[in-house]
Amino acid sequence: MDSFDAPYYAPCMEEVKKVIENEGSFIAEEHDAYEIEWDGGMKLQSDSLSRGERVSRTLRAVLESMLESHFGSHIMDELFRRFGEHVDEHLSNTDTKYINLVVSLVKQ
Repeated sequence: MDSFDAPYYAPCMEEVKKVIENEGSFIAEEHDAYEIEWDGGMKLQSDSLSRGERVSRTLRAVLESMLESHFGSHIMDELFRRFGEHVDEHLSNTDTKYINLVVSLVKQ
């Protein structure tokens, strides 16, 4: 566990704009930030999954290959099952959202 590191950094809009301006090829013409529920905020009638299970499945699609190569495939089902349970508990007490930044660029 101590040898695994998955750094994550989520910049604010000002940081994104500064990097774009410093690079010099584009101008940030328009920008906006959107809040999105962790689980997408939609529950279909035919969907029997809990909110935590939906979040877990989404992240599994992105992270599984990286985690599997480090820890092995034998723990993946249990890992993401437990993660879904923790997310369910968290979302039952907290309104948690992702922030998606959308930037329209114009080439200089």
